[in-house]
Amino acid sequence: MDVLYNIWTIGAYIILHNRAKHTGSIIEFSQVRTEVIRNI
Repeated sequence: MDVLYNIWTIGAYIILHNRAKHTGSIIEFSQVRTEVIRNI
């Protein structure tokens, strides 16, 4: 579970970092992490 979570977190960070490089991406990133935790 921890390994999957780390992969998801890194993957989501890379995707968001490449998609939008502004302060809004930090909020987006935290929202995605919350959704990932719910899905697990």
